[in-house]
Amino acid sequence: MNKIDLLFIDINMPDISGVDLVRALGDNKPMVIFTTAYKNFAYEGFELQALDYLLKPIDQKRFAAAIERAIEYHEYKSGDSNAEDEAIYVHSEYRTIKINLKEIEYPESMQDYVKIYLSGNSKPILTLQTLKSLLEKLPEKQFVRIHRSYAISLKQVKSIHNRKVQLHSIELPVGTSYIDTIKGWSA
Repeated sequence: MNKIDLLFIDINMPDISGVDLVRALGDNKPMVIFTTAYKNFAYEGFELQALDYLLKPIDQKRFAAAIERAIEYHEYKSGDSNAEDEAIYVHSEYRTIKINLKEIEYPESMQDYVKIYLSGNSKPILTLQTLKSLLEKLPEKQFVRIHRSYAISLKQVKSIHNRKVQLHSIELPVGTSYIDTIKGWSA
């Protein structure tokens, strides 16, 4: 039997809803794109980590963008992506967003959410996960936690002075528990 990579599924189906079917698939579910006329189920799609949520009637460009996102995500998960184009995928605003690692300036913890600030981008990306779980997805040698609320990309550091780290766009404090982390940088 062939493994299913991508599932397009409607919400309103006879006998079982698309949301219930995806929930029943558990952790081994394929990538999912919901195709439906019902906006009010978008939150459930987000909770189930659907790659996208297409509203009927589906625009051809929007459909093509969803397919492209699925292909990129599949390549990322299977390890086929180019090492030069390192990226992570996060769920935000009812879709899966690809973020190139070189663009991340710093993530900020907001309890169960993380705001990911990108260099040269005025609007941060908000995702439902903890800073700890995000850092588990990021390379240890490139991203370091400097505070209970902040981690930074080492590539974005401009200077360090008086327990503060200057990045391109902001100066962030270094927490007392993380002072040893920055002390090793000047040695």
